[in-house]
Amino acid sequence: GSILGASSDMPANPMPIKIKKKRAASTPKKLAKNIFIGDLRLVVFQSNMIPNQSRQNRAILLLGSNAPDALLALGQAREALQRETEIVLAGSLWRSAAWGFEGPDFINQAVEVTWEGDLSVFMTRCIEIEKKLGRVRNTAVSGYENRRIDLDIILWEGGVYVSENLIVPHPRMHIRRFVLHPVAEHWGEWIHPVENLSVRALLACCRDENLVHLHQTTEKY
Repeated sequence: GSILGASSDMPANPMPIKIKKKRAASTPKKLAKNIFIGDLRLVVFQSNMIPNQSRQNRAILLLGSNAPDALLALGQAREALQRETEIVLAGSLWRSAAWGFEGPDFINQAVEVTWEGDLSVFMTRCIEIEKKLGRVRNTAVSGYENRRIDLDIILWEGGVYVSENLIVPHPRMHIRRFVLHPVAEHWGEWIHPVENLSVRALLACCRDENLVHLHQTTEKY
């Protein structure tokens, strides 16, 4: 496929803008969402966030687990995703230390999928898969914690997407080496629509000192 950049509805080089106090919206499509990614401040409107309903939209997910049966959990997650959509390509498995808390190492894998329809609906399906595979979200924990499976939508070909349950690109992807390294393996030329840099360039300048190591290559897909 072609190298992906920002959505045609988004400015090529978004600039910081002053956020004004929001008023009540007349329709849901006029409701503005304020999002903060990196050093840029954007106002994204619902009318610019709806995927093309008439075709398959490409998206990159990051699967992660630090459970004792992490490899099994990742395999089960891929099988569950295959029942919801098509996995176009699955990257290698990468190991890194827990980020933001003390815990066992994580195994992460980036996968490319296609999805037709609202991206927030797909995120809801991902959360359902997490629950079925034993993910328990502890509301008493304010930070990071161990998890059997984690499914995050990192990038999609439409640029910026914001809804009540989802922000894409992932707001912290550019500061996390454990995200950038797996994605850069096959999708290094994809462009971060806010930072306006490729994934490979973001990895090259990432200051995260948490090293990532190749755990296992994949031959499937």
